[in-house]
Amino acid sequence: MRRSACAALLGLALTTMAPSAVVWADTATPSPAPTLDGAPTPTAASPATPDPSPTMDATATSLAGLSAPVYDIITTVESIDGSETQRDTTTRRTLVLDSKVLFPEDRATLSAAARKRLRRVAREIEASGATGTVRVDGYTDDQGSAAHGLVLSRQRARAVRGVLAPLLASTGVRIAVRGLGEANPRVPNHDRSGRPIPANQAKNRRVEISFSKSR
Repeated sequence: MRRSACAALLGLALTTMAPSAVVWADTATPSPAPTLDGAPTPTAASPATPDPSPTMDATATSLAGLSAPVYDIITTVESIDGSETQRDTTTRRTLVLDSKVLFPEDRATLSAAARKRLRRVAREIEASGATGTVRVDGYTDDQGSAAHGLVLSRQRARAVRGVLAPLLASTGVRIAVRGLGEANPRVPNHDRSGRPIPANQAKNRRVEISFSKSR
């Protein structure tokens, strides 16, 4: 009886001490990878989104509508003796004639040589296809009174128009004259000490004839 009771107690002890099933770490379901606080959990890569920055073609298209400033190109040609100067822009030509090739000193009477020169000017205006207004501006230097210079410059401009007008009648252009006296000198009439420069004063005594160019 005592032996049967001991055997029963021993069986109960062995049953209680039997190890439970072992769970190995490498067979467990993996835990999610840790992420930084606030960072989104990685997901499968999505298709790349096009770069929102403009492409070169788009930039070029947007710039095509911009207008850049356009500057007129001016060319100047002066005769060897400096008595005549031709100044050209894209659409207009100005002939600057020294007064000494047109008039006696302090006079507004055209010489025979001056009339011949103006006939060549008329042919040049006609050949250029000029339209609109041909402008004739007379200038003097600063010798004498400003009032005298203003009158003389106007008389000289009118004398030039008197020759050009009948020669250009068939072109339909209008000839407008101005006497500007000592205004707009090409070069200074005096040096820094106030002494006159005769060569410069001669350059400032002139008639300018300007007209449009279509060819």
